[in-house]
Amino acid sequence: MNEFIKISVPKIVYHYTTKADAESIIADGKIYPADGCESWYSLTLDDLKTYIDLTVKNEGQAYIDFDGKIKTYGKFVPENYVILELKPRYSDHWYRYISLLSNSFPLEQRLMLAKMDTVKVCHRGIMEFKGKTRIIDMQEIM
Repeated sequence: MNEFIKISVPKIVYHYTTKADAESIIADGKIYPADGCESWYSLTLDDLKTYIDLTVKNEGQAYIDFDGKIKTYGKFVPENYVILELKPRYSDHWYRYISLLSNSFPLEQRLMLAKMDTVKVCHRGIMEFKGKTRIIDMQEIM
């Protein structure tokens, strides 16, 4: 079981995406959630780097995808990604996600998820942003 705790609208968020998708995201002024429900962001570049270190940089590590299926991370190629610095439009659909795993899960997994929960926030629905978008090359923070 997991919990979503409502937070105030962030002034700036960071989101990583493929270089191929960045142009259309910026042109639309919106990010559509991959699962139709929510999309994930970090409040600082350091938090985003930690999130990436805990997730996509772990080639071969198992994770549960948004469709509930167990998958494994593929090879992470930083030069295929960029980071978008975005200024969200007003929306009250911002949340902090808290993983509530029972003690039956291994301690290492519970600690990793707890750390991940501190470095990401989510927006439920389509996240619209305003102003000029700063594009940061992924290799700059790796």
